[in-house]
Amino acid sequence: MKNWRDEILKHFSEPIPALTIVVDPDELLCDERIMQGLNEKGIKLVEYQEPVSFRYLFESVYRDALAKASLCLVVRTKLATLDQIPYDLLARSVQLRFSVSVLFPGLSRSILSTLDKADYERLYEVRDQYQGTGSDSEAMEFLMNHLYGVYIASVNSKTSLLRVLLSIHYADHKIPELIADYMSSKWSKISALKGLPLKEWISASGSFYNYLQIEWNNFIQGLALKGQAIKEIELEQVVHEGLSPFMEGDIRSRVDNLFAEGKLRPVKIRPGSLPKWVAFGIESDIFGQARLRLLEQIYHMSEKLEGKLTYKDWMKLALLYGEINQKGLLLSNEREDDLPTALKQLQIQVDRLFHSWVLHNFQNLSNLPYLPLPVMVHHIPHFLASQLNGSRMALLVLDGMSVVQWAQIRESLSPLFDFQQNAVYSWIPTVTSIARQSIFAGEMPIYFSHSITTTAKEEAHWQRFWANCGLGKMYVDYLRIAEYPGSYAKFQRLLPKNKVRAIVVDLIDQLAHSALQGQRGIYEEMKLWLDSGFLQDMLSSLIDDGYQIYITSDHGNRECTGTGKISEGVLAYTKGERVRVYHSKVLRDQAASQYGGTPWNSSGLPQNMHALLALEAGAFVTKDEQLISHGSMSAEEVIVPFIKVLPRGRKEH
Repeated sequence: MKNWRDEILKHFSEPIPALTIVVDPDELLCDERIMQGLNEKGIKLVEYQEPVSFRYLFESVYRDALAKASLCLVVRTKLATLDQIPYDLLARSVQLRFSVSVLFPGLSRSILSTLDKADYERLYEVRDQYQGTGSDSEAMEFLMNHLYGVYIASVNSKTSLLRVLLSIHYADHKIPELIADYMSSKWSKISALKGLPLKEWISASGSFYNYLQIEWNNFIQGLALKGQAIKEIELEQVVHEGLSPFMEGDIRSRVDNLFAEGKLRPVKIRPGSLPKWVAFGIESDIFGQARLRLLEQIYHMSEKLEGKLTYKDWMKLALLYGEINQKGLLLSNEREDDLPTALKQLQIQVDRLFHSWVLHNFQNLSNLPYLPLPVMVHHIPHFLASQLNGSRMALLVLDGMSVVQWAQIRESLSPLFDFQQNAVYSWIPTVTSIARQSIFAGEMPIYFSHSITTTAKEEAHWQRFWANCGLGKMYVDYLRIAEYPGSYAKFQRLLPKNKVRAIVVDLIDQLAHSALQGQRGIYEEMKLWLDSGFLQDMLSSLIDDGYQIYITSDHGNRECTGTGKISEGVLAYTKGERVRVYHSKVLRDQAASQYGGTPWNSSGLPQNMHALLALEAGAFVTKDEQLISHGSMSAEEVIVPFIKVLPRGRKEH
């Protein structure tokens, strides 16, 4: 069946021009499947943002390839006109213009441009059914009905509201602000919903699930207080209709999946007097419930992995994978063989599928927009700048933190803070000097090639980025904490209360590189650190000082096994355990042929940077040596948490 992407891709049929410049204000070319379609045609997509950096990239990477006719290049720009595009490029190019107004005539562009591109496919199918006059309210009603299955009149109580919102968030619909405003304005007139943070629940799945978690806790504790064995047929007599959303059929039917996918967390309580269907949402080792719950999560994730996954799917699955592995560490003393076997099989499946996905799709990620959320680590400062809005902003970079360590941190701090969980992709190779610099520079590594092997320029990068945003260096802090401190207070005294603050904590990366007992050893060391209260004090202090807080990492880590040392003298200028980097592509390819590994090049890396990545769980160290490391392209190394921190119970506006 024809879809909206065909309307775009038909403009890139044979013969394909060597150079095409596209005015794309609605970022239609940034759709993942559009970019895949261009890749399959041998077309390279690059974004034009400002003249200096684009000229550097063009001259460094693309000019010679175009001259040799070995490349077809599409330059995408959000500029309304082509006046700023260099004349030498305009003179030799074909020019195109794409707009949502052409794809979906009659509907308001101001609304269309805010939709998630995942919704365009369904909208293209039903676009001819729209018979409105073009008013925003008619357009929003049409989109609500046909894209999200939401009808304003279907909500008349708190329970019906939660049912509708669960259907939205469980399907991963992203409701644009304009439509969220419209929905909340309509529902706020219902007496049963007055005073509720409607827009927050509609717009932010994290806030909605945080509230649903509170409802679940209250529901289970309420049942437990009855002090009697409750049969399924008696449940409605014990909990009257309307007192809990979990009495509603559609919500109740999704309970197992909400816990299996980590959207809700089990309650610690004795399960003896509770109905069987709530077992997945309570935390108890009676009858091996914890193990059974983890096995269910493993099987649930394994099924999801076999679908056709997008970059967003991998982000969500990586966070779930971290939670699964963190729970696996807690249950690692179990004698049964099925749990460790299931965890190992899941790791093999993730390694295989993510490796294939990265080879085909990673090159597209840097072209994606940083709104509504960043996709890669170099997008992070741009996103933070868009959220500043006169407030203070703090970015906490926990060097080397993987999704596994984040799951442990979240578990420790969840009684005190709420978290809006997302993820971003690191750069490959996943080494500190590349990925962490990229965070603070807000640029692809090719733009800081002169300092690619050091982290000494991070503070200067950070200050330069914010200066370009109009914020002088006297308003921008950078602090690196490389020792193992017992208290955050002594570091707090070093910093004024500036507008923007970056704090780098090296501890997790240090623990990873010194780990003698694998992830289990890191877990125990992390527990000591978290029990010291350092991170809790830091977050509480920043909140008290009025900062918005985001936590992220430059790269993750994983357990590895040595496949044998590589002895090449000075041929490789970076000799990591999971990656080796060469100035020469020929030398790199020779090493790949001789020792194995995945050759890696990316247009976002400096031109003389040719990496050889260790395969799966391998490492370029003594054969069979066990270690924790990073540098390659596994999901645990590449996908890292990006978390917004809120104090427990505070509303997000």
